[in-house]
Amino acid sequence: MHNVVLFVEPQRNSEYGIVQDRARRLRQLVAPHIQQVRENLWIIEPPPSLPFGIFSSNLARCITPINNRILAKVLHHAMRLLEVRAPILWLYYPWHAGLVGRLDEKLVCYHVYDELGDYPFHRHLKGFIEGCDRELCRKADLILASSSAQAERRKSLNAQTYFVPNAVDFAHFQKALDPDLPLPDDVQRVPRPRIGYVGLLGFQVNTGLLLDVANARPDWHLVLVGPDRLGESKHIRELRKLENVHFLGQKRLEELPAYLKACDVALLPYDLTTHVSTSYPLKLHEYLAAGKPVVSVRLRELLIFQEVVYFADSAADFVQGIARALEEDSPERVQQRVAVAQENTWDRRVEQISALVDQCLRDKQARDRAT
Repeated sequence: MHNVVLFVEPQRNSEYGIVQDRARRLRQLVAPHIQQVRENLWIIEPPPSLPFGIFSSNLARCITPINNRILAKVLHHAMRLLEVRAPILWLYYPWHAGLVGRLDEKLVCYHVYDELGDYPFHRHLKGFIEGCDRELCRKADLILASSSAQAERRKSLNAQTYFVPNAVDFAHFQKALDPDLPLPDDVQRVPRPRIGYVGLLGFQVNTGLLLDVANARPDWHLVLVGPDRLGESKHIRELRKLENVHFLGQKRLEELPAYLKACDVALLPYDLTTHVSTSYPLKLHEYLAAGKPVVSVRLRELLIFQEVVYFADSAADFVQGIARALEEDSPERVQQRVAVAQENTWDRRVEQISALVDQCLRDKQARDRAT
């Protein structure tokens, strides 16, 4: 609790249309909305940003400096109000490289959570995003990467690059093991066995794979929990018609353990042609903390967990893996999965990150004294 944190919300709220969201945020240009949510933690709602995702890389390079200047002014205002000086600047988006040096920061940390240039809807901006990434890597004092592949890409640009994998709120997701936790009505009506996916249903999900699994085993029921961003395609239309596929929609965080409890097997059915090929899904440890057997596409980052994950290279392998997971499940296997999740909690990760930040600060202070 010794750190004061000012968390800036993303500059685009997907719950609103683009025009509506920007109109809603216009008042933040004059007086930014700052809300204290707990001791030492404030949430800042930023002003509207000029859209650059719909344009070419060249236009994005012109628009981004304007957005960064506006955001820097808002942050200066918030820092003055809250008497924050010499902050640690913690950045997630590479296009915020232009903020470095504007806030009198004592340290810059670049936290890489995805290869944003590999998102399908960023293909036209790939050059711009990768250029921003290189710039921020060179400017940052510390880089934290959520996968080893992400770390390897940046190590040559900045020696202070570290692999800090995603983790789990263990106490929360372990609630799925509570025998007294009631099942939600919508999932309780679904026959077993229930094969579940809990998370965003978007471009990263291999809908063709799910369709093949559902068609191969009509006696299994696919339970899909999460915001539906799939859009429309032949595969998706066919999925929605199947009686053994159940789209249950977005749920609150506090409800997720109950939905995981309802599932007999949990899936990581990703499309490896996207950014996922170099990612480390945090969903893995949420599933394991809930004690669930996991069947996954063969993600490089997760191969070290082969004792608790069934890997599949095709739809047929997925069907076989699910069948094995159902057949081989046992109390001993549940405990094995939970033990892995216990080694990968956010508490442990925060300790690791704090140690890296402290060391980086000491090293930087020593260099400053030497000069």
